[in-house]
Amino acid sequence: MNGESATANGSSDAAYPVIAGVDGTFAAIRAARWAAAVAERIDAPLRLVHAADAAQHHSADAVLRSAEDAVRTHFKALPTTGALVDGSAGQVLTRLSVGARLLVIGSHESPSQSALLAGSTTMTVTANSTCPVVAWRGHGMSPTRQPIVVGVDHDQHSRVAITAAFEFADRLGVGVIA
Repeated sequence: MNGESATANGSSDAAYPVIAGVDGTFAAIRAARWAAAVAERIDAPLRLVHAADAAQHHSADAVLRSAEDAVRTHFKALPTTGALVDGSAGQVLTRLSVGARLLVIGSHESPSQSALLAGSTTMTVTANSTCPVVAWRGHGMSPTRQPIVVGVDHDQHSRVAITAAFEFADRLGVGVIA
């Protein structure tokens, strides 16, 4: 599946997958399981993506297999695919966000200044994604009853973000804080 890209066919919400970026870390595995729980609740397929350059391909199959096993243990009926895509994680996930319903990445960074590093995958993806992004820092495997938080200002992007936040809140049965 090297070099593949995600596109949406526009036929339904299910055409747009929830994408979980996986890199072999425990944080990514937990984020993938959380993404699976959300995908199941919003009736979307799950796509696990591992971004790697040529030097990292030897471990890519193991990374994807580990994530797939972790997800399928709890979500047997969820349509789940795995993909190895050439490139840096930030660039790959940003590109794939165009055809995604939601993008989830695991983060083991503390919520301090280290999370603001210019080269951070989390920062790259959240700044450039065209779909909602969740940077998951937790141990839970399913969405909680906590509200969805959305940042807003006065541009068109905020309108899109607000619409997405309310759609997810409705599907998950939670509130919204803007």
